[in-house]
Amino acid sequence: MKPHVLTFLGLLVLTGCNTTPTGHTELPLTEAELLTEKWQQLKRVEPLYPLESAKADKDGCVTLAYVITPDNLVEDIQVLEASNRYFAREAKKALSRWNWSQLKKGTIANPVKTRTRFEFCIEKQGEKQCDITALVNNKTCNGADVVPVVGKKTVTRTYPGK
Repeated sequence: MKPHVLTFLGLLVLTGCNTTPTGHTELPLTEAELLTEKWQQLKRVEPLYPLESAKADKDGCVTLAYVITPDNLVEDIQVLEASNRYFAREAKKALSRWNWSQLKKGTIANPVKTRTRFEFCIEKQGEKQCDITALVNNKTCNGADVVPVVGKKTVTRTYPGK
């Protein structure tokens, strides 16, 4: 039994050595960083509305924290809050697709940790419940930098005999 325990402990030590922290864990959170003028050229790609959530008529939100490096790379994306995993998945994909590489190098001198809130709302045909102001003022998830994501759902009617 002892050899198995020693092997397990050895694997734990080796695994611990292979994980290299990026050094961003201690950065303070800078609220609404992307709302400042220096980031206005950033082209944000809106997330896709998750099919699973659209079929279920689900609205929700996600707050992501992440680090922006001086080389305009995004690292350490973390889900702080999410009303469901599908929204979290799409928000993370979208954040990675934002046009960071087109920004001028040296926009920041040091890494910055910030967060963005994604507000997902499904709008049925003819209804306007996904008002942008209401989404921004929603407090289910936290964060001042808000990306509204409005999905459209069309109602299909079938008539007997046609």
